[in-house]
Amino acid sequence: MKTFVLRMWSTHKKQWVIFLFLLICTSVATFIRLLPGDTHIIFPYDQARDLLYVRQLVETRHLPLVGPPSDIPGVNHGVIFYYVLAVLYWVGGWNIHVTVWVFAFVNAAALIPLYYLTRRLFSPKASVVAVLLWMGSFEAISYARWISNPVLALPLFPVFFLLLEPFFHKQKGNALALGIVLGLIIQLELVLGYLLCAVIYIFLRSSQKARQYVIFFGGILLGALPLVVSELKFHFQSLRGMVAYAGGQSGNIQATASSAFLQIIDAIGLLARNNIVGFTAPFACAMSIGFFLLLLSTWKKIQSLHSSLHFLSILMLSSLPLFLIGKKVEIFFLIGIGTLLISLFAGTLTFFLKRRPVLLVLSIWIILALQLKLFSDQTKNHQAYVQVQQGVLLSDRLEVLDTIYAKIPANTPFSVSILGTPYGVRTAWSYYFWEYARLHGTLLPAWYGFAANGYIGDEILSHTDTPFPIHVTIYEPEFDVSPYIQDQFTQYQNEHTLLDSQMEVNHHTLQFRHPIVSPQPLKVSSHIP
Repeated sequence: MKTFVLRMWSTHKKQWVIFLFLLICTSVATFIRLLPGDTHIIFPYDQARDLLYVRQLVETRHLPLVGPPSDIPGVNHGVIFYYVLAVLYWVGGWNIHVTVWVFAFVNAAALIPLYYLTRRLFSPKASVVAVLLWMGSFEAISYARWISNPVLALPLFPVFFLLLEPFFHKQKGNALALGIVLGLIIQLELVLGYLLCAVIYIFLRSSQKARQYVIFFGGILLGALPLVVSELKFHFQSLRGMVAYAGGQSGNIQATASSAFLQIIDAIGLLARNNIVGFTAPFACAMSIGFFLLLLSTWKKIQSLHSSLHFLSILMLSSLPLFLIGKKVEIFFLIGIGTLLISLFAGTLTFFLKRRPVLLVLSIWIILALQLKLFSDQTKNHQAYVQVQQGVLLSDRLEVLDTIYAKIPANTPFSVSILGTPYGVRTAWSYYFWEYARLHGTLLPAWYGFAANGYIGDEILSHTDTPFPIHVTIYEPEFDVSPYIQDQFTQYQNEHTLLDSQMEVNHHTLQFRHPIVSPQPLKVSSHIP
């Protein structure tokens, strides 16, 4: 009896130590992700559109079936992302802070399933190393600061891998839970459906019964239920869009195959750099190849790792079809591969250095220092991980508005013209001005010049046919717009207004102008919609 009690006490004590370790690591990781401030996040058109859209959903009490649009016409992701955003933004009073905090915490908490995954595949010591690497991973930290649908899929990846691992080792697994998690991942980012290839291969390899397939696909239907319902309601709109896109790419198979290898090399370099190596992508790619050759040369000595390396290799290789779809593989398409790299590296590093604990600790600290330096440099340069142009951090845009309102007398109406992306769409800047007015009680400007109608947020900045006595022209940093449109925009401004002063703020060009023929003063509502 005494032996039994001591054994139970020892087990519970060990579980409490693990719990406290994971709790402390999650707290520290969350703090690191919030360190630059909760406005130091990428917040261009897509993020502004999503916030204003879910605000409209809450006000109208509308439950949509269609989620965020992809960059393939007619193809939308699952709607679950909008439901999550609606709750977070509503709780936060339509302020971004609560949402940023939750995204940071959820991202950090992914270290919990990563710990148990690495523990099952390798060893308790390897799982601790994996947790430490995740805490400082430049890629993981960067994704925590991007309010976008693929980001919510990131913490689900180690859960998915953890649920899939028993099937690989021909043990009893939970096919329903596996399917539900994969369905949620597919809802959040359609291209992540490539994981289905890995599941089918592992199920075939382990000779799963037909019942397990039925349960698994039933789980996918449950996890992706809103997406399935929207496809049925709208006559398979997204499926038809993807088929049409694939058909349009059928003539480019040779070109796609020839570029796939280069894209794979680039992806290896970026993923290794942003999770482990910390140096340039080419150097990280060379290091990855060297590491692979090391594993091959010591293959007989690492026999105990063969099964785990095989499992992780299957999951990584399952992403290869993404490079053959005729579309540039964005780095966030590979959003879950980083967890595999960290687990793989933690397991092999602890194996090779199991008799050299000092060298193991030193290696971990060097990796963390290099990863955190990448994050520090990114923060100092006002950059973001997934960024199409300079100066699109929310803090950058709010500083632009600080400059504008500092130059204009209080409660003075003014008009604004913006050469930005998407051209003529008011959504992003409507949000920036709306948020600034909500925080500081300032007047909202009127939009002058070309305006594309029918977008979310059009009602926030009213349109005027004549510039106000004080007119502000904003040129966003360089982006993909034709020189012709830029010339036409500038010509229109010069034909109707005269330049008073010009300055640069966070890569934005600000021009303060007045009309060539002064119109009658116009009234501007200070009402914030």
